[in-house]
Amino acid sequence: MVSAIVSYAFEAIQDCAQENKVSLMKISTSLIFSRTGADKNSKCAIACVMERFYLIMGDQVETAMLAEVINMIPIEALKVPVTQLVNTCGKKGPDKCENASTFIFCLKQNGMTTATKALFRG
Repeated sequence: MVSAIVSYAFEAIQDCAQENKVSLMKISTSLIFSRTGADKNSKCAIACVMERFYLIMGDQVETAMLAEVINMIPIEALKVPVTQLVNTCGKKGPDKCENASTFIFCLKQNGMTTATKALFRG
């Protein structure tokens, strides 16, 4: 099951990169190293992948779908803060490419802090 999901994800990433005329290297570089965001093609490739996994519908990040995924987290202390993070990062912007990119960069910027605070508060 996991290998099928990974295989589908890799295929989706390749297809979306090709559809948006951007290299996998450019997308990954944007996601990993950029502090200001990605170029339009990379943003749209990210949105495309999120669409393939039903994480963005129309122009909006599908926070309800993500809530179902969050409920599967086995660590109770993470559920509420991760839900809050998803809701904060899932704000609607001008278009699906911008929304997807903003969401991913928000998660990247705030995710580790949120998880660390949730796990080690006491």
